[in-house]
Amino acid sequence: FEIPNEQEFINTNINFIITALIIENVSGMKYSEYMRKEVFLPLGMTTALIDDENLMIENRVKGYALDGDAIIPIKKDFDWMLGGGDIVGRVDDVYCLNKAIKNKLLLKEQTWQEILIPSKISEMGMGCMITDWHGKLRISHNGGHLGFRTLHAQLPEDDFDIILMSNSGFGDARYALGEIVYSAFYGDDGKIEKHLAMDVGYI
Repeated sequence: FEIPNEQEFINTNINFIITALIIENVSGMKYSEYMRKEVFLPLGMTTALIDDENLMIENRVKGYALDGDAIIPIKKDFDWMLGGGDIVGRVDDVYCLNKAIKNKLLLKEQTWQEILIPSKISEMGMGCMITDWHGKLRISHNGGHLGFRTLHAQLPEDDFDIILMSNSGFGDARYALGEIVYSAFYGDDGKIEKHLAMDVGYI
């Protein structure tokens, strides 16, 4: 095992899968039930759920992929998603999560410090990327799955947040859109900042 240099980072869902299994063992509850009772509802994420292939969701959005020149619907893969990428909800659910990060809800102060402080080998804390964006502190995380792309960025010093959710699982327009939103709010400084390629396997 080789330790990456300071310009590299490791992002893997296996840690979140293990965490979900620990939650079930310690709480004696199904992971989906625990998350809804202890996380989603206390934070006001009333439509957020842990997804399941047998779960019937009204107006569920399909994900799409590019097959040559054709855009096709794609079946969601549930095999490896426990604890990592298995939450479904609406943009207002993500906004509730955004407020939880901003106001440091649910967790102890020490835990939030571990989440929001970069590790010794990367820009990532425990689940959040801590970077400089156009000279401003940015807390962010993006997500990618077959048929879907997301980007969640928070500029805590300015109380400014960007939440992008797409059911186009190809390309990387979320970064360009993030730059456009930034420029519309702050003005164009002529810089395109570094992208965080955390899901390159799905691009």
